[in-house]
Amino acid sequence: MSRLIEDYIEEMFNEKNVSFVNRQKLWEYYNDKLSKGVDVGYSPNIEFYDKELANSLKKNIAQFSAFKETSFRKDLENLMTEGDRFVPWSEFKKEAFKLSGDYNGRWLEAEYNQTVANANMAQKWKEFEQNTDLYPNLKLVTVNDARVRPEHKVLDGVIRPFNDPFWNTHTPPLDWGCRCGIEQTDEEPTDIPGGFQTKLEFENNPGKTGKVFSGSAYEENLSKKEKKEVLENLEKFTKKTIIPDGLESMEKKFGVVVDREFLSNLKENNFVITNDNRKGSAYDNFWKKLNINDHNIKEGDWKRRAIFYHEIGHAIDVQNDLHNNPLVKEIMDKYRKKYSERKNDFYRQFNQRTKFFAKKSLDNGDLDFHQQVLAADDVLMSLNSKFGSGHSKAYFARKTAAEREFLAHCFESKYCGNSFIEKVDKDLHNDMISLIDKLLP
Repeated sequence: MSRLIEDYIEEMFNEKNVSFVNRQKLWEYYNDKLSKGVDVGYSPNIEFYDKELANSLKKNIAQFSAFKETSFRKDLENLMTEGDRFVPWSEFKKEAFKLSGDYNGRWLEAEYNQTVANANMAQKWKEFEQNTDLYPNLKLVTVNDARVRPEHKVLDGVIRPFNDPFWNTHTPPLDWGCRCGIEQTDEEPTDIPGGFQTKLEFENNPGKTGKVFSGSAYEENLSKKEKKEVLENLEKFTKKTIIPDGLESMEKKFGVVVDREFLSNLKENNFVITNDNRKGSAYDNFWKKLNINDHNIKEGDWKRRAIFYHEIGHAIDVQNDLHNNPLVKEIMDKYRKKYSERKNDFYRQFNQRTKFFAKKSLDNGDLDFHQQVLAADDVLMSLNSKFGSGHSKAYFARKTAAEREFLAHCFESKYCGNSFIEKVDKDLHNDMISLIDKLLP
């Protein structure tokens, strides 16, 4: 846990953001710990175990954990600045680990105990259901010691029917660390005394709602847009990420770690990544192979990373049928129209710049920029095969080849950037990235 938190905090400071991989790892830590609390409180070995209810409790825990992770990240982000200045590492580190002590220490332990208590109450509620003919009523009881909160003591001994709405909002635990309980009884119902106001987030009956937490401060402090993003991330967190056969060995060889959020867009593990240096780097959907050639290692850091996003991007495209989405043609047609104005003037300007900077960057030994120029030249050719270079005209004459190649470069730009395209036409660069976000939200 400590190594994960250190990596998370260091990445936030150095990158001004946290990667999907580390966000998922922290979510998994929260989710795993609190899910174990469900199993402790609601044992799978009891006679009246309701698997559907247990799964619902764990689904709620998964969502709670996603909001908690996002809240922690946002609070860390707020620590990075003081007024108009960025704080130094030493100052940020001190405050960040203090914050972590709350989120990942005291608060997490309280949340675990609350999970156990709520899960145990859900178990009891299912047991109560079996005996309502003998014991139709329920009695709220305190531990009756010096630590009982005065506001909870007011409810000690209250008896209400099993199906009374009272239990929708007054089923223990009624607050953090609450030790109150419920007993089944055939005693007569009593009146409900005044003097106790339940907190909104504790107005919950886990046996009926299937929730451990009916709300939290983590969720309340987020905007509507942020809440939507949390739920979208949760879907990605819980989705089993496909790691294509051969990828991890190639990552190690190339010194690259492919973003797992990117891989989560794969629907099937139906191809293998090979390392045949007799062939070029390419994705072959027919033979279900994706080859990466060692030559790409020699072509600079950018190419070494981009080749994975480009070729795996082809696989994601095929599996999700992205190239047939109208949005792709819409974006491509937008720039075809723009570049063809004044008798293809912009096409020619773009083409002249790629030729000039391809030679200049190569002469200067700037391999990273050189490869980005070559990628831009292929993007240009996908828009109009009379201009640019990269693939052959015969390749682009194939049905949907232009859309598929354009998309592969869009993946490349989203995950690796392309400073040349951004320099020549910033709108195109932004639209390429935005297209992927729209196709795979």
